Amino acid sequence: MTHQVQFPNLGISVEVNPIAFQVGNFTIYWYGIIIGIGFLLAVLYGFSSCKKMNINKDHLLDAIIAGLLGGIIGARLYYVIFYLSLYRDGQGKFQWSEAIAIWDGGLAIYGGVIGGILTCLVVCKHKKLPFLAMADLSVMGLFIGQIMGRWGNFVNQEAYGNPVTDPSLQWFPYAVKIDAAHSITGKEGWFQATFFYESFWNLIGFGLLMLFYNGNRKSFDGFTFSCYCIWYGCGRFFIEGLRTDSLWLVPGVIRVSQVVSALIFLFGVAYVVTYICRARASGKKLLLFVPEEKLSDEYYGYEKTEFYLRTLKPSPEEAKKEEDDGPQFDEVSPT
Repeated sequence: MTHQVQFPNLGISVEVNPIAFQVGNFTIYWYGIIIGIGFLLAVLYGFSSCKKMNINKDHLLDAIIAGLLGGIIGARLYYVIFYLSLYRDGQGKFQWSEAIAIWDGGLAIYGGVIGGILTCLVVCKHKKLPFLAMADLSVMGLFIGQIMGRWGNFVNQEAYGNPVTDPSLQWFPYAVKIDAAHSITGKEGWFQATFFYESFWNLIGFGLLMLFYNGNRKSFDGFTFSCYCIWYGCGRFFIEGLRTDSLWLVPGVIRVSQVVSALIFLFGVAYVVTYICRARASGKKLLLFVPEEKLSDEYYGYEKTEFYLRTLKPSPEEAKKEEDDGPQFDEVSPT
């Protein structure tokens, strides 16, 4: 089913079909394509930033694969738990075949984020990788993925807000026109374009972090991850309050996603505040947006950062020994 996207002030009306194309009996949806493009851009950004953040590309790839699998499982599990009644038959029996059918839709972004983070944490612990440094790199890609991914909701006509009845406000991007088949009122009408609000909010957050880190500036491990939690948690809390399809925790008062947003926001604030307090107590400077050439152990936490650990230079004696001995290779047993 196609639907119209209108820009009344510009006199533009565009027909949008959620189905991109079909190959035999296999249907490819724009939603999946958009999500895929977002994921690809996030991965490409991560690989391009590995050198700057001193992260091994192979280690990042391991984290990406694990995070993707964990994210899909977490997104589906989160959705099924909070919409459990949808997966029970008339006798109240749980339908496992429907619960695992992710191709029928039903993925929650918060479940994906939580599942991805937990899976990456396990991988980092197993491979003895610095989780916070990996998280700093990953959340920048996560920003990109979420900026793109929300446009999949646009194509599907979902994740919108309250009705907009004032004709002067019935224009995109403030509002979006939803057809009768997807409208909560059962009638075609204009609704707040909350999917766009979140996409644009993430774009601003990504841009600010890119601006602050311009010129190879460094901060303590976990700072970028904390900034993501603060920025995303804050924005999502208020945007969720506008949505009409989000699950209530206390009807008419607060939604489940708002509680999760608040917890994520508080975690980010608590982590930054804890670092600042420890830095003050140690008498050292704060390691925040410090140019790479000025880094030293006078900044609190520098000796623990991934950047420091990976840029340690061998002593003159060790360097001479390596030069005399030549390149070293692992011994390979004969076959």
